[in-house]
Amino acid sequence: MLGNDYPIVVQNAGLVLLGPFLYTLFNRLDMLTDDGDGSAHFVGIEGASRAVHLLQYLVDTRLDAPAEALPLNKLLCGLSPDAPVWPSLTPAQADLDVCDQLLEAVLGQWQSIGHSSVPVLRESFLQRGGSLSPDGGKWNLTVQKLSFDILLDRIPWQFSVIAGSWMPKPLHVTW
Repeated sequence: MLGNDYPIVVQNAGLVLLGPFLYTLFNRLDMLTDDGDGSAHFVGIEGASRAVHLLQYLVDTRLDAPAEALPLNKLLCGLSPDAPVWPSLTPAQADLDVCDQLLEAVLGQWQSIGHSSVPVLRESFLQRGGSLSPDGGKWNLTVQKLSFDILLDRIPWQFSVIAGSWMPKPLHVTW
């Protein structure tokens, strides 16, 4: 597995752009349960595994990505990067529709690329190299920069720190 080899290289670092939408996504897909104190957690390994694979679907439409491709997804779902999850997912079409709607909503809100397509969003921003490293009580993600990243200056939400209530450690992003 991943062991303690850091940094962990990822190819889906742009997934952090969707950070502000994760709580809504996970709730719409009935993956989270409310703890009653303002925090939430995934409904068992099933909920976490579904979430991990659906996050990868958002990036590249795969539902059977190998474990080595999923450490960022796992962190965003409150798991350790080497936590075991189901090896693949056969989702309901309704789950995929919710994911597709999320990507369309991102395009609609990010007016600088609003006339782009979902495949362009995936290829240009979500499918991005990066490296993950633990740093005490947080994780750091450094994302590979490309020339068209100037469009990130016009994104109407922040993604520099992702800290879902289900995540034991926040993720700090340097892009």
